[in-house]
Amino acid sequence: DPCDDFYDFACGSFVKNTRIPDDKTSVNTFSIITDQLQEQIRALLDEPISANEPRPFALA
Repeated sequence: DPCDDFYDFACGSFVKNTRIPDDKTSVNTFSIITDQLQEQIRALLDEPISANEPRPFALA
């Protein structure tokens, strides 16, 4: 109930569902999004270059 404990109402599910990795001292929404974005970028860059890629993309 927000009238009894607004912090738990607003942040409770984040606190209950978020695990702090061993290599980090804290976690917040922005750090989670940053980590996800880095994983997506790494996956894109690790994909093999296909033969039909434009030459500038293949050179990059």
